[in-house]
Amino acid sequence: MSTRLVRSLTAMALLAPIALAQTGGTTPAPPPKNAPAAPAPKAAPAPQAATMASPSVPVTGVTADNAEKVTKALKDYSNTVWKCMSCSEITHEAGTCCGKEKTAQTGMAFATVKIDPATSMLTFTVAPAHEVKLSEIERLLTANSVKVARDKMAFGNSTELVISPVADQAAADAIKKALIDAKVFEQIDIQVPAGHKEAHLVVLKAGASAPTEARVKETLAKANSAASLADVAWSAPAAKS
Repeated sequence: MSTRLVRSLTAMALLAPIALAQTGGTTPAPPPKNAPAAPAPKAAPAPQAATMASPSVPVTGVTADNAEKVTKALKDYSNTVWKCMSCSEITHEAGTCCGKEKTAQTGMAFATVKIDPATSMLTFTVAPAHEVKLSEIERLLTANSVKVARDKMAFGNSTELVISPVADQAAADAIKKALIDAKVFEQIDIQVPAGHKEAHLVVLKAGASAPTEARVKETLAKANSAASLADVAWSAPAAKS
């Protein structure tokens, strides 16, 4: 082999790595693989309806001048309720529950109170371990020249309706069926306490729009002509565990 050929081959061997470094190699780099698609963001969970929104009662006669006085009267109001120490049920009636005498508890009835002259609406929350009846609210308002606008009353979730007289649980179940069939409520629970001739109806799901008092009374009259809406009650929201 001639010296010139050896030198040529040696030069080519030395230059090859430099050329490869500059060009990135003789074989084109494979196209980058498609990057894995980013996972789609999870949809936010549908908002859950509150177990119990702050109850509201439409009123008449409230003004900017008397709103503060009415608010104070409600905030200062205390009442007595009876609590079962076994199941924690709160009622306005003394008696036994779970085989034991219920315990009387006296204290402030309201946790919060807001009365708005612009909307003529009373909004409130019930104090823990307490219950407030509409008849109590009416009595306090009337003493301050304010009235409940019964024609605008509507019953939302967690409202308790006291219906009287109701002879027994079978009669209460018939009232429940009539209210559900007429789509007044979507879901309710109704019980006749032992030793009483009245039914306590709790609204579990009012539906798209809370039914008015007039609609409840109309349906009730068809289901049981002797029974009537005796009172309405609200309890404090259940404590979160």
